[in-house]
Amino acid sequence: MLTEGTNAVIYGPAGRPAARWPAPLMGATWPADAATDTFIRNLAVEIGPRGVRVLGIWTAGLPETLTPEKLAAVNRDLQLDAAAFQGLLEQLDGMRMLRRLPRLAQVAVAAFLASFQAAAITGTFVNVTSGAFPS
Repeated sequence: MLTEGTNAVIYGPAGRPAARWPAPLMGATWPADAATDTFIRNLAVEIGPRGVRVLGIWTAGLPETLTPEKLAAVNRDLQLDAAAFQGLLEQLDGMRMLRRLPRLAQVAVAAFLASFQAAAITGTFVNVTSGAFPS
């Protein structure tokens, strides 16, 4: 990539920037999120002069990627029938400024970020969380 000088490194979808907006029940993810945030920004500074852009995408709660089975895989005690799962999604919707979760197609902003039209964007994250936190 460094020899081409016209590439982009895009990290994501990533969770929220815990270093700036800590959230309850996220415990040990704060240091990891903060480290990732800092790494992306520092990498942009390091390889930007060689023409390589570095960006991140913040996402949170994409309904197309959530299933009761996936949630149970990280919490064996969690038993969700269809109604309970729908209730969970509605609760997550309500936690956003826009009162709706972002959709997978909306996270496709990565295609734009990788394109020539975004060639002036580097060293930052794009917030595609429907307002889970301000940026």
